[in-house]
Amino acid sequence: MEKFIDLSTVPGVTLGFFGAPPYTPQEYLNAHNNRIAIQDEIDTAYNQGYTKVSFKKCELTLGYELTVDSAFAGNGADLINLRSNTEYDFGFSKIEMMFDSANKSPYHTTVNNFTNPYQLNGRVITSKGANNVILRNLEIKGDIFFRSFANTNEKNEEQTYAFDFGTLSNNVRVFDCDFYGFMGDAFSSRGPSAEDNVLADIGTYYPGYFNGSSVIAKAGCYVTNLIDIDLVKEAANNRYSPGVVQVRRMGGVDRTPMLANPMFELVFFTAAGAMISRDLYTPFDLIKLPRNAAKVRMQIFNEVDGQASITHGMYSLHLNIPNQRHVEIRDCKIHDNHRGGISNMPDDCIIHYNEIYNNGLDSGIGAPLFPGTTRYQINIEDIYSANVTIENNKLYAGYHGILIGSETIKIHNNQLSNTGGIVIFRCSSAVIANNKVSANGGILPPFNLFDGNGTRGNIRSIAVYGNKFESGDIMIDLSASKLINTEIRIENNEFYGRRIYLIDGGDNISFVNNVLYFSNNGTAGASYSTLSNIRNIHGNRLITRWPAFNAPNNVRLYFNGYVEGSNNKIDNCRLYWGDAFAGAADPFLPVIKGFNFVKCTFTGLLADNIVSAVLNVTYEDCSFEDTELYPPITTAATFTNALSFKNCRFNISESYAPAGGGMIFFRELNNYTAGKDYILNMDNVEINNKKSAIPKLLWWQYNFRTYRIKVNANNVKATGMGDFLANINSTGVRS
Repeated sequence: MEKFIDLSTVPGVTLGFFGAPPYTPQEYLNAHNNRIAIQDEIDTAYNQGYTKVSFKKCELTLGYELTVDSAFAGNGADLINLRSNTEYDFGFSKIEMMFDSANKSPYHTTVNNFTNPYQLNGRVITSKGANNVILRNLEIKGDIFFRSFANTNEKNEEQTYAFDFGTLSNNVRVFDCDFYGFMGDAFSSRGPSAEDNVLADIGTYYPGYFNGSSVIAKAGCYVTNLIDIDLVKEAANNRYSPGVVQVRRMGGVDRTPMLANPMFELVFFTAAGAMISRDLYTPFDLIKLPRNAAKVRMQIFNEVDGQASITHGMYSLHLNIPNQRHVEIRDCKIHDNHRGGISNMPDDCIIHYNEIYNNGLDSGIGAPLFPGTTRYQINIEDIYSANVTIENNKLYAGYHGILIGSETIKIHNNQLSNTGGIVIFRCSSAVIANNKVSANGGILPPFNLFDGNGTRGNIRSIAVYGNKFESGDIMIDLSASKLINTEIRIENNEFYGRRIYLIDGGDNISFVNNVLYFSNNGTAGASYSTLSNIRNIHGNRLITRWPAFNAPNNVRLYFNGYVEGSNNKIDNCRLYWGDAFAGAADPFLPVIKGFNFVKCTFTGLLADNIVSAVLNVTYEDCSFEDTELYPPITTAATFTNALSFKNCRFNISESYAPAGGGMIFFRELNNYTAGKDYILNMDNVEINNKKSAIPKLLWWQYNFRTYRIKVNANNVKATGMGDFLANINSTGVRS
């Protein structure tokens, strides 16, 4: 049943825009009356049983109202509250938010907190307490266009929003809307609140384990006291899924539970204290309250023994009415907002087919920038969601792209340009597929693992495939704590980057069938990329493109530690040993396995700050086509420098013209004393030379007359190399 509303005929409504400040008392009153009238129409339609409300296209003005004198930021009023089981079609109407930075609104009555006129805040539309709602065809112009920013602190404000997925609301969808010019975001969600959602505060855990009848000692186990469940609040507020609850965190960045073991146990009791049931759960599970349940205990495991108690403070867990869920944003324009576009979404959220641009910048009017770094087009961080899907959106011309923390993440088929890339904050499972990320405008790379830990103790799985990442830096860093419990598969992607980092993945990262093009893109100075401590790197092709206006050595690929795999190809690249061992006396023992080097130069000239006295570089299952190799250099007074080849092949064409005069170039700084040994180990090696002027197998420079060079050759086949053992630059070598 549909109701049609023409606001021009509704008593108390004043149509039209009030423009720039200052405003008269009557204009403030008119904006307030507009709010009251629209809400009355919405409430009346709901009470009369209408399931669709359609507004005739119009233009009108609203103003924020802040009357609750609380120290909590963002306590301004929700101006329009949608109701359950209703579709709202505003017929492409436009709402404009009036704002005066210098003069206080008569509906801004706080006297202790947020008293400055520019601190007036609020949300234009909320779905608080509403289920099964659709909003479509509405344009809202935010307050930033009327702010003066005369006070330098005004740029810090971030508490005005177009739409709020309010607490206790579910199955809310927004289609074909245009929201812009807000100090916070166009879309946001406040998440669970103690006032609306919390049924039991889990609070403090004490040593022990409840075995069904009593609490006993058990290593690593802690259990709460009996806690009452607020059944009155559950009955009053849990209208979408009565009797269903959830364990969530209330405060702290990202809202992830601070538990060593992601599984915990809930034990439910009657009001008299008789146990009803017990079972294991994980955060975000939907839990059916047992019949007659009135009290609960929570047990956690694998924590550090010997603590008198465990209290997580603002990170503590609560038994809640479930978080908002099943929301959708589709075919909307989200742009020119001060801090960001979309933030802190509910569970089971789908963001698709939207155009999101120019968020976190100057709103197109030269406004001063928000001072924080959380200026993302999409930023789901402060509320850790259960499931988020971001697909088929266009994001461009913003400060940052996407930062997301959710139990499960799907980011598919999006286009991001000049806006920063995709940052995985925290998760248990993520799939990043078939996106194009190019021309980054922000400070973060096209793809980045910002924090490797999911919810504490969880195993995390990330799949990245079929994407095209262009420009900027590609950062995949699993070092230190970022490696904990993380498995990542990066397959069939194209990377076009100034710098590409694959760092400390160990056995946890699989890098397969990717193509990497990297150069300095004309940027002044050198461009350094790194491969470090990775074992599963297979079937990739790495290609460097040297701009004509830059010397080749300005595009460099560093190898640190071990880099092992199979069937990888590196083209036209200048390669270096990284400086991970700089200043360290430990042996320098890198391993490269499974690479085909084509027209490359592998040099150690930049690693002059290595001080180890033992260097042994090992190539295994590698091939070298028209490639020149330099072992790394050390500053140690005496050393042993070994270069080892196992199951390798050298192919030399007629066009091969090594700068050093040979295939393996032992180059030394010219100010060192004698006492250095060079060792060449070759085991099952094939050398095929087609160059008429036979190149030297070994070549060196500077003070080698007093150095020792030893060649250990086992099962070496040399074709077209003449006398293999004699084919070295041997003048003046001592032995």
